[in-house]
Amino acid sequence: MTATPTARPYTVNQLAKALEVIATGRIHPILADVYSVRSADGERSYITSPESCGCAAFVLGEGLRCYHRLAVALVVSGLASI
Repeated sequence: MTATPTARPYTVNQLAKALEVIATGRIHPILADVYSVRSADGERSYITSPESCGCAAFVLGEGLRCYHRLAVALVVSGLASI
């Protein structure tokens, strides 16, 4: 029997970055549950949903949790507003 990997929780640092994205207006709706999220350095934007992101952490990290997804999840769930 193969063990199923468990989801890794978001870190405090990721939560802080997600809240900063929201507070500084770097998240903009595109479609239902799909947002454009600007990177911390302001040079890139990622198409992001609660399930996926175009950032390197997600794409190259084989689906690792990223703060862009967390920001979107907070907005979509109603726990934060933009």
